[in-house]
Amino acid sequence: EQPNLSTEPQPEPWSAPNAGYQWFNTNTFKPGSYGYNGAVTTSDYVVTHPSILPNNEIFQMKIQVNNLLPNTTYNNYSLGIFTTGGTQVAKVQNANGTWPSTFGYSSAFSFTTNSLGSAEKVVNVQIDSNTTGQATLRLRQNTTTKYNETVTINKK
Repeated sequence: EQPNLSTEPQPEPWSAPNAGYQWFNTNTFKPGSYGYNGAVTTSDYVVTHPSILPNNEIFQMKIQVNNLLPNTTYNNYSLGIFTTGGTQVAKVQNANGTWPSTFGYSSAFSFTTNSLGSAEKVVNVQIDSNTTGQATLRLRQNTTTKYNETVTINKK
């Protein structure tokens, strides 16, 4: 039998395959799919935010966690943004819709992963209007840093 001369028995029942997909050729499978034989490179933590964090309006950030145990809840995460001297310059809206009274790390929050070991959370953030320039965005679990990123703050 020569699979490349045959017809796919029926279309795949999930999302559309990549262009060039051949049902018999694992090299054309999407990364992460069953049978894919390449390396799947997913960062453990991905934080999506505006390229310049505005200090004059509320904005959203999406926090994604990957490569954790499936269907598991991970607790005690918090998010903060601070300047070189360690001054906290962000407020993260609480789950109940209220805002903290002072700048600092967010209230603790949790992630519950899906069957692939990934989860995401969208948070609303407000930055001290007197802050501009470089700062560090940090995601931590308890007191352990899980993700650090240098960010730029300015007026929108």
